[in-house]
Amino acid sequence: MRHLSAIVIIFISCGATKAAAQDFRYSLSVFGSYTTSSKIFQHPNDANEVIRNQFRIMDNIFGGGIDLRKNLPDLRIIIGLSIEYIYKTNNYSRAGLQSAAISVKEGYSAFPVELSAYYKIPIELNQVLFYIGGGGGLYFGTRHYEEAGVSSKVVSLKPALGIHILCGTEYSLTSRLSLRVEWKFRDVQFKVT
Repeated sequence: MRHLSAIVIIFISCGATKAAAQDFRYSLSVFGSYTTSSKIFQHPNDANEVIRNQFRIMDNIFGGGIDLRKNLPDLRIIIGLSIEYIYKTNNYSRAGLQSAAISVKEGYSAFPVELSAYYKIPIELNQVLFYIGGGGGLYFGTRHYEEAGVSSKVVSLKPALGIHILCGTEYSLTSRLSLRVEWKFRDVQFKVT
């Protein structure tokens, strides 16, 4: 999946000691995500350039996950580890051997596990934090494919590494509850046979 834009909905901060104004040492987030634009390249390693560049569009994908972050206030950096679940299936029909339409159900599940670093932009607003960041991830996933009610069998799964960049804004509702909006661009890759 390419060009993922994640919108984080709920941010729950928890920590025993306050590091600075509105900053806790650790925070835990539960979030929902929405992918606006995605392309699935089914044969990215094919020798034929035409086949290699063929893709299927899968947009409007919802997901969710958890995010654990550690604040390093002296460096203006936050380190985070997140785990997410993304799932999308498309239903369509294709022509069969005798021009009869065959129903096809095709989709993917992805499990990004990402390590990120966030730099807190030094803009002094009381309840608002702006940040930029990036990092790397290990992406697990599988393909779902069904034709005329018959499901295909997954023979092998292989995770892959990737990178991501992001920016975001966080608004503190209370000392322990915030609302965050984040835009993330990443290249989720994995191999499925």
